[in-house]
Amino acid sequence: MDSWISILLLVLVVVAATAGAYFLRRWIPVERRQRNNEVVGPIIGLVGVIYAVLVAFVTVTVWAKWYDAEAHATQEANQVRGLFHALSAFPDSVSRPIQQDLKHYVEEVIRVEWAIMATGQDTPSIQSALMDDLWRRVQSIQPAGDYQATWYAAVADRMNDLSNARQRRLLSCHAAVPNIMWVFLMVGGIVTIALTLMFGIDSRHAHAAMTAAVAGTIAFLLYLIAALDLPYSGALQVHPEAFQHTLHLISVSLK
Repeated sequence: MDSWISILLLVLVVVAATAGAYFLRRWIPVERRQRNNEVVGPIIGLVGVIYAVLVAFVTVTVWAKWYDAEAHATQEANQVRGLFHALSAFPDSVSRPIQQDLKHYVEEVIRVEWAIMATGQDTPSIQSALMDDLWRRVQSIQPAGDYQATWYAAVADRMNDLSNARQRRLLSCHAAVPNIMWVFLMVGGIVTIALTLMFGIDSRHAHAAMTAAVAGTIAFLLYLIAALDLPYSGALQVHPEAFQHTLHLISVSLK
């Protein structure tokens, strides 16, 4: 969701809650609502605490997932760079084709795969084919002597680490919050705002301000959860900076 659309929705929620506080005073006199404060107050406290715990749990969960997604992308880019340098121990006739494939792999991740991950969908099969080609090229290396045999073991380890890091990155692009949890978050937010509206306060402006604060806080937290839920999309998305930096270093080295 675009940032300006999200901001517009936040404003609309606050405006709607504020307007509800003013209009409700016409339908239900404040004196009548004040008589229910002794009942509404404890209910607001109970519902508010339960909802706050739920929101905090979901927020921490999606934040941890977002942080892991960024870490997985960085680790994968580092593995590409390490594999590129490890291949330098072999003659150009052996290392150059694989290094060119590594460059193409990084370009495809940035240009093709990143846009697909932003939708939360699975990545195309071409990327799997690209990784399979890298494996075949590495496995076709025939090390000559102990020196190249030692470096070949390092290359194989790097290649295995790269495959694992790539798999972790692809898995991290999916949403973490299930639909049923979104239902609880939405319903809980609406109930909390509704209970705030039912609370009786003499000053209409104070009541409207309190309701707007509650609605704005809930709307912002839900927006934050939605922004972090898909790590590779939205205003808080993970950017391919690590891959871009790796691509620059590889391009310079291949000149």
